[in-house]
Amino acid sequence: AYGLDYNWNIQGFVTSSKGETISLSAIQDVERTAKQGTLKVEQTDSKAAAFDAKGLVGFNVYRDGVQINENVVIEPTYTDVPPIDGLYTYYVTAVYDACESVPSNEVTADFNVGINEESGMVSIYPNPATDVLNIKVSNDIREIKVYNYVGQVVYGTNVTSTKAIQINTSEYKAGTYLMQFTTEDGKTITKKVVIIK
Repeated sequence: AYGLDYNWNIQGFVTSSKGETISLSAIQDVERTAKQGTLKVEQTDSKAAAFDAKGLVGFNVYRDGVQINENVVIEPTYTDVPPIDGLYTYYVTAVYDACESVPSNEVTADFNVGINEESGMVSIYPNPATDVLNIKVSNDIREIKVYNYVGQVVYGTNVTSTKAIQINTSEYKAGTYLMQFTTEDGKTITKKVVIIK
């Protein structure tokens, strides 16, 4: 009814934290009004033509206007661990063989990772580190994970009898990392570590 010479379809889904997926019903017969002129669709740049012929490769994720994924994201989920606590704005673009879409809507998230400075449970040195990071933990710590700035786990270990651990950081990129320590009762302690080169 709008004079478009092609078929199109937008389908949305909502997934709950329990994994239940609900399909959103279609929006039909949307009224279009204009003060003057004619509504028409036209190609605005050379990238637009590529959408018709090229397939979807994946997605790019942006935090505060800066792309944070190193490789195109293929999965429909992405985990981000920001370098410091605060408010962050995110949007996503679709990546095609020859182009990238315009940004999605923006979403603002409040990250408060709850850095816990419980003395005696965790000791990290040196911080900042270059080639080696030494960790001493109390008897309550059962697991250690290190996350890079895009939320990928770059190190993980279960803590058994050894309470002194040494991590080789010589291959890590310079930047801020988050270390997450999980206690026996499931609580987490998060600390920031800086790697310099």
